[in-house]
Order: sequence, then C-alpha cells, then structure tokens
Amino acid sequence: MSFTLLFHPDAAREVESLQPVVKERLKKSIANRLLVKPEVYGKPLRATLKGYWKLRVGDYRIVCSIQGSDLIIYAVRQRKEIYRVVGHRTG
Repeated sequence: MSFTLLFHPDAAREVESLQPVVKERLKKSIANRLLVKPEVYGKPLRATLKGYWKLRVGDYRIVCSIQGSDLIIYAVRQRKEIYRVVGHRTG
C-alpha cells in the first residue's frame, strides 16, 4: 500500500533544524521503511499513545499515525525528549 506523507507543522520544523547528515538519514528511513510498510518496520506504542507508531533511527525516534492512506508524522526527536513532546501534539 502506498501512503501519503504528512507532517505536523512542528515536526516539519524539527526535521529542517537537524544537521544535514541526520536529516538525510531520517529522510531515507522514512522513504524506505515508513512509507513502504510502517506496520513492519515501526513498533506500536502503548498506554496513552496507543494507536501511534514509532520508528527508531539511531538516537532519534519518529512518532507517527496511520490514518487510511495517510501517514502523519507528529514528532522527530531524540529518545529522551520525544514522548514528552508528542503527547501535546496528538492530544
């Protein structure tokens, strides 16, 4: 199944503010993993973020949701910050 990629406005700013090497690695992971088979490469989140998925890319995490044919990315941050931030964006 092919997905349309959408970004939360804050997530798009996060990606653009990253170092070029990190940004390129994240973009490749999104294109080669999340847009192809998010259920295979991503892991489902639990508790208050049930229904959302995460993809680990080095020290960074991408939190997204699948809504029909849309893949919505809510946050792209390091592990120590991501879950605190994503709760505010999804709620």
